[in-house]
Amino acid sequence: MKRAFLSLLLSGVPLFVLPNRASSKDIYIGQTALGSGNGKDAADAFSVAWFNTSGNWGAAASQISPGHTVHLCGTITSQLTVQASGTSGNPTTILFEPDANITMPYLPTTGAINLGTRNFLTIDGGQNGLIQATANGVTNANQVISSAIWGSGNANVTVQNVTMTNLFMRTSGDSETASSRPGVTGVFFPNNLSNIVVRNCKISWAGTPIMVQYTAAYNIQIYSNVVQWCNWGIAVGQGNVSNFVSGLTIHDNRVSGFSPWDDPADKNHHDGIFPWATLAGCAITNVTIYNNIIGPNFGTLGHCTAALYLSGAAGTFSNVLIYNNVMFGTNGAPSEGLMMLSGIQACGVYNNTIDGGSASGNFVGIHVSAGTNVIVMDNVISLTFRSQNV
Repeated sequence: MKRAFLSLLLSGVPLFVLPNRASSKDIYIGQTALGSGNGKDAADAFSVAWFNTSGNWGAAASQISPGHTVHLCGTITSQLTVQASGTSGNPTTILFEPDANITMPYLPTTGAINLGTRNFLTIDGGQNGLIQATANGVTNANQVISSAIWGSGNANVTVQNVTMTNLFMRTSGDSETASSRPGVTGVFFPNNLSNIVVRNCKISWAGTPIMVQYTAAYNIQIYSNVVQWCNWGIAVGQGNVSNFVSGLTIHDNRVSGFSPWDDPADKNHHDGIFPWATLAGCAITNVTIYNNIIGPNFGTLGHCTAALYLSGAAGTFSNVLIYNNVMFGTNGAPSEGLMMLSGIQACGVYNNTIDGGSASGNFVGIHVSAGTNVIVMDNVISLTFRSQNV
């Protein structure tokens, strides 16, 4: 046996076939070129302009290639636009170095980081990566629809560990502007999508911190994020008729703080987690929502519709499992209930904790409307002061 094994080695026949992986390389980017400007380290970083040039993306040794890591350094004040995709098993990674940040008075409509239609990418905030605006809001110098991270028609993209804040500032009672509703987003993915992951991000002061506007989408995962001071926390909705999502998982997120989006005309209707298929022919199927905490600070009674709002309406919303979520308010209650299920088919609702606090007026814990085959079991629903109905 030993001789046979030795002869096999000497014959040059491989015993194992290793996966084909691109070589890893680190490339450093600053707002302007630094030092020798060769991108080999933070002191010699390439510029944003170099990053944004398509000729610097490719297979050559001097280019950004699949499997490479692009390190962001210092303060960046202009848009970064990804010029090429990674490949399967060799994603291109954009990594914030410690204390790196992207800071502008207002962010671009197509994102401070624009992924375009590129695939196999990882955007990683690292230790404390930050994207922020400094002057965008109802009473600020700018009222601009914008995004921190934007892509369109992407596949196999992960956004993780990034803090995004002050994207649009407003206070309760400010007059409404078009840009302060869902228009300002932290992470925004529209159109055809597959294998999209948004995790471990902290996003505050945006109309919608996480927004997926699907055309045809598969396997969307949104988890372990903290989002607050928003109109909609996490929103997943169609772009047009006959659009669909198959495979949506939302779990372990912390969503709170909707009151700054109260407006006199009541145009904003706050929701914590809000997936919908409301146009003809649209469908969301195979949905799991669990371990999320939503609340408090829902705002003035009537401005918030629900902590968790699932809407089928004219579309199809089916094969849904909702469990181990916590939803609570301290005063006031969402007008449609802390959990609203509208037109949902084949849905199980188990082991959720719903606390209306000291809500006045009608209080609804779980509101099921026009659904079929909806099972609600082993949930805890409470109210400190029961004014009318529970």
